[in-house]
Amino acid sequence: MWSFSNFVLFMCFCSGSCSLLDEGCCIRGRKICSSLKISVAGFNKACETEIPSVKTFAENGFYVEQNYSLPRGYYAILAWAPNGLPKPERFRQTLFMYAAMNVHDSCLKEPVPCMPEQFRSYEFDCSEQNEVFRLLDIFLLAQTSWITGDKIRMMVSNTYEYKNFYNRTLFRRSPDRCNRLVLHACRHPPRYDKLLHKHELRAPLGLPVDPQARPSTLHSIFQEHFPGVVVSYSMIKFEEETCFLSAELQNQAIEKEESLYISLPSCTDSYVRSISPIGYAFNLTIIANKWFIYAQQEYVHYQVLKKYVSDLKMFHKFEENHIVLQRGRENKRRMGRIVARLQLIFDRLVEMRVRWTPPFLYLRNSADP
Repeated sequence: MWSFSNFVLFMCFCSGSCSLLDEGCCIRGRKICSSLKISVAGFNKACETEIPSVKTFAENGFYVEQNYSLPRGYYAILAWAPNGLPKPERFRQTLFMYAAMNVHDSCLKEPVPCMPEQFRSYEFDCSEQNEVFRLLDIFLLAQTSWITGDKIRMMVSNTYEYKNFYNRTLFRRSPDRCNRLVLHACRHPPRYDKLLHKHELRAPLGLPVDPQARPSTLHSIFQEHFPGVVVSYSMIKFEEETCFLSAELQNQAIEKEESLYISLPSCTDSYVRSISPIGYAFNLTIIANKWFIYAQQEYVHYQVLKKYVSDLKMFHKFEENHIVLQRGRENKRRMGRIVARLQLIFDRLVEMRVRWTPPFLYLRNSADP
């Protein structure tokens, strides 16, 4: 029987920047959320949908968007954690999590989920008592032919260098479909039980989310990476008046969690006046990067807690002031404030005509962002 390590070396594909469908399906995950999707049956096909385990692939099967347009032949389904390895290794190689091959197009074109035979799936070590989330990129690749044992090369681990993914002898072209998922790799619900039932709260986080307010015109990056988070003009104004940006420009060591509680009497930017515009723009970019990384991490927790509260509400009828509903509202308010701050910083960069590219590849909830 073939092992997972025996065949994945030859599952290589796609030059680092090419694109077949729409704007995505590239090995490094660039614009992966704008491509035609391969999705897990029973879950939303939207980009960055959370799944509970790698085993979900085998248990639920797959759907393919616009499956009727797939050319005839055999396909491979590969999934890996783009940030599953520490830096700098993650920039040279990837960590494979799931692989199925020799999947006939007829399976993918059925109205029911395609349930391919997997070679092996990989699970993260969950020995430590904390929640772990991983980004998971999944691709559908058209094989040149049926892949047999004589084409398999021995490997000793589940890690593979990106430079090996240019082999065109096994795959006809770039990936036909792709998607990005959030894998709940390690789950420890008691931590969230404790969070939900802890009655001692810090001071309120400030302005509540105003669902009636006119939404701010957010940059598409924020819409794509933080779906469901409503940000209004009044929320952005509130964050501006806390003067958190003035505080962080003068002291970039301020923790983001503590920064949410900052409220200075005035935004006197003596520091700003003392440096050049170039220096100011440079420091503002650093702050923007840190807030974006923090927002990605917190958005994963936001989704988990939101789902947890939603599940509890399905089985229990709570009074409006119940601690569970309070936690749900606080969770929503907190995430809204974080994204509102990002929007404020982004607006400042636009005013200065600074071109800013958010650090997409940083792993959410990673100990090594």
